[in-house]
Amino acid sequence: GWADPNSISAGTIRIYGPLGNPNLLAGYLLPLIPFAAIALVRWRGLGAQLFAGTTLVLAATATLFTYSRGGWLGMVGPAGPAIIPAMYPHPMAATAAPAARRLASRWCVPCGMRFRRR
Repeated sequence: GWADPNSISAGTIRIYGPLGNPNLLAGYLLPLIPFAAIALVRWRGLGAQLFAGTTLVLAATATLFTYSRGGWLGMVGPAGPAIIPAMYPHPMAATAAPAARRLASRWCVPCGMRFRRR
């Protein structure tokens, strides 16, 4: 496993895959999660839905076990603008949710690049 000896969690084993760094692995796994979730809902047929569901579970689990803060935020952050309108149905939710997603993406990307360690 991959462990940072200078970290508070020095004894924690993080999965890193063939990339050599768990943060890179989380970054590569993150796009799979929404695609697999959409495929699970949209694809017809039991085999295709099983494939999408398996992909969703494995990608989310692997991202979780990378112990990457950025990976965790990348999994949880976009869920808000997608889930909150579903929890509180309102006629304005149809326009508010896409606007919130655009705002979040325009804010998160520059801030993530700004605060990245060199």
